[in-house]
Amino acid sequence: MPRLFVAVNMSAEVNAKLASILRSQDFAGQVNWVRPENLHLTVKFLGAVAAEKLPRVTQLVREAAKFLPLRVSAQGAGAFPDVQTGKVLWIGIHEHSGKLSALAAYLDEKFAVLGIARETREYSPHLTLGHAQAGQPAARYVAAYSKSSFGISLVSELVLYESETLPAGPRYTPLFVQKVP
Repeated sequence: MPRLFVAVNMSAEVNAKLASILRSQDFAGQVNWVRPENLHLTVKFLGAVAAEKLPRVTQLVREAAKFLPLRVSAQGAGAFPDVQTGKVLWIGIHEHSGKLSALAAYLDEKFAVLGIARETREYSPHLTLGHAQAGQPAARYVAAYSKSSFGISLVSELVLYESETLPAGPRYTPLFVQKVP
């Protein structure tokens, strides 16, 4: 069964600014950075989905496009679970109209009908940039980028991705793209 998630992509301008962090040697040996082509904002993680559910999944993504377009800004930095013990390093995503959170809640509700687990945590929009390996790079990363702004993206499409875990790292393949209706 394919592992799926619904996401939106940032603008080329935002991705270019974030790619400069990913190419940085400031955290060499301490952080496994995401490959630039894998940058995305997950709206709903679906997990393993049976092939016979794909037509309905695609239809729900198509219907969810009613929340688009969105204007989102990439700014600030943080770490999960926290700065002291952070393993996941991220850039914050801000969207002031409430449509992004509404989109996430809508998808969570609709996919629950298909038997896909509901989220147990509040939606926290972010772009994962890397995973800390050794030492305590999270505090240095957050200090370096917490006041940074990486630009604004006008989001006009939702993407259903398949996620594959490979020895060289994850590969995300778009299965369906729904542009603004």
